[in-house]
Amino acid sequence: MLDLRQHDKQLHLLAGVLLTLAAYPFVGYLAVAFAIAVGLAKEYVWDEIVPGGCPDIWDAVATALGALLAAAGLFLSGWI
Repeated sequence: MLDLRQHDKQLHLLAGVLLTLAAYPFVGYLAVAFAIAVGLAKEYVWDEIVPGGCPDIWDAVATALGALLAAAGLFLSGWI
């Protein structure tokens, strides 16, 4: 379950927002897909393959939610 009260999930949400906002000027709408891909890659590569990692699908979900929230903010602000 996605519990946004957890500090780790808040950091993933923030990462999704920041990745989307940073990539948007360069790739437009693809920034959302980029942020989601980075979140999934982090969970698979860093947490699954690297010894000592602890993969959590909800971390990837929090990152994706952050990306979608950033896109919604861009849309509502008129940037999209």
